[in-house]
Amino acid sequence: MTRVDADLFCDPFAAAQWRHQPVIRHVEYAFPEVAWTVRPVVAHPEPLDGPDADAAATDAERAATAAGLPVNADALRDGVPSSWAACEALVGVRDAAADRALAYLHRLAGEAFAAGRPPASAEALADVAADVDGVDPDAVRDAVGSRRAAAAVGRDAEVARGLLADDDVGVRGDPATLPLAPRLYSDGDPTARASRDDDRDSDDDRSSNDDRDSNDDEAGRGPQATVPAPPLVCIRSGEYVDVVDPATGFDEFVDVLRRIDPDLGDLNWRAQIHGRSAMESYGVEQRAAEQWSNEDYAPQVREVLSTFGEAYLADVAAAANLSADTCRLSLRELDADGDVARTETGAWRLRTEESD
Repeated sequence: MTRVDADLFCDPFAAAQWRHQPVIRHVEYAFPEVAWTVRPVVAHPEPLDGPDADAAATDAERAATAAGLPVNADALRDGVPSSWAACEALVGVRDAAADRALAYLHRLAGEAFAAGRPPASAEALADVAADVDGVDPDAVRDAVGSRRAAAAVGRDAEVARGLLADDDVGVRGDPATLPLAPRLYSDGDPTARASRDDDRDSDDDRSSNDDRDSNDDEAGRGPQATVPAPPLVCIRSGEYVDVVDPATGFDEFVDVLRRIDPDLGDLNWRAQIHGRSAMESYGVEQRAAEQWSNEDYAPQVREVLSTFGEAYLADVAAAANLSADTCRLSLRELDADGDVARTETGAWRLRTEESD
């Protein structure tokens, strides 16, 4: 089988991370062969308050509306902490259980946006870890604030910088960028982070590719070094390297991955068998095509939840390649049968003896 690796440059407190979570989960579910590496790039080097917090909350509202995800924007207006600690926690989980880092990332994003309580302390981040199967809370406590985690975050920033600087790397989409300097430690000391450049006046989450050309250093060193704004995915297989902005959508990932190996993934063969895809190709609206096919979608929804452990309605719909209405009806059916339950943040989980 062809080995495919995907580096996800991410930050659980970035509004765009929340906006494109369903696309990433769709890729994760449809292509289980892909090995993911979480590489946090620190969207918010400093805490946000006042007008900056209001702007972040507005961005979060827009992202959630576009994705069909929940958001507690009012809580975010009270302030958004720096994402340094969350990024350090992510590399701690990656080091201890690499295959669970992506699940922990999604859980952190849910806490940040759906609950409106971005965890910023070692204890709060460990509490979230305790709620994710296969993640050791002690690994998170040990990582947050440590030199080892700080160095790992710095290395991820350098990997991201090198990716943008490599002219041989193909890029699908037009990913935004962030200045590199605020995401580096000045001397490896976690208590002494590098300060922002004095002349930078753009908001981190809304920086664009134009900054690379226009934000020249006053000392004549040329354009400011940048890293990709989260999320961005780098797909590697052998000598093949391609970067995909999740804003381009799921089909762009399909094209990249199927170019590597046409047999990768499972693109919902049920839809082909029962004729949903055929009906849609003739202009039938997605939900109508699903209902006319007379399928029982509850088992498919259960399968998605079993794979993810926890997922929001939009995540389930994206992964199952179903309309949100169809998934909502199936979840209601499963809920009535006592098979699923909602979490505090509005995500869905399968019921187990332990959860009862």
